[in-house]
Amino acid sequence: MSAALKRPIHPLGMKTKDLPLKQLLALTEALHTVFDVLSGLVEQPRFEGEGKEPYNEVGNMLSDFQNNIGCELDDIRDEVAARSVVLATPATVSHRVAVDLDVAGIRRGPGLLDSLWYLRLRAAAGRQEQNDSKQ
Repeated sequence: MSAALKRPIHPLGMKTKDLPLKQLLALTEALHTVFDVLSGLVEQPRFEGEGKEPYNEVGNMLSDFQNNIGCELDDIRDEVAARSVVLATPATVSHRVAVDLDVAGIRRGPGLLDSLWYLRLRAAAGRQEQNDSKQ
């Protein structure tokens, strides 16, 4: 019997619970960019390990940092999923989903579920921005 895999909650100490959706969206986009940059860096020869080891010591540090960013993105996804979201009109949502699904999928390369949670975050952030501008 194997033990369940456990990952740290907010391993980088990011406090996202009270962030507005618009800020969560900006943070998500920034973290995806840093994740992608680290992915490219660890594959450079200067971070290559010896023998069966994929990375040297610095490469392992960068890989661990990348994994922690992935955990932060998972925590943001969980936070967004836990929030109730009020969207605009069905026509607006339909158009936004049709456009954003393609953009999010191509730009980030995630699976369908990742694209859908990202779209939910984008739509909610847009709705929150509209509400804020009316006040």
